[in-house]
Amino acid sequence: MTRSATAAMLLITASFLAATSVSAIEPDGPHIDHAKRNAEAWAAEDSDIDAKLAALEQRFGKKPNIVYILTDDVGWGELGWQGAVRS
Repeated sequence: MTRSATAAMLLITASFLAATSVSAIEPDGPHIDHAKRNAEAWAAEDSDIDAKLAALEQRFGKKPNIVYILTDDVGWGELGWQGAVRS
């Protein structure tokens, strides 16, 4: 490989790495801003949820079972309860 080709490859690689390292941080920016704007409201909601959970625990004598399911990249109709069938 010639010197100019090596230099060009290094420049391309450096440009790619610089671009990817900057964009790796960007997706969190909107969430951080959103969290700052809504911190007070979310704290109030958390207090309400804590009070409701405490009331349930007092009423039934044990903490409620809570199942939290988080999915991503699931298209509409791909899950069985949405009408999907096995093929």
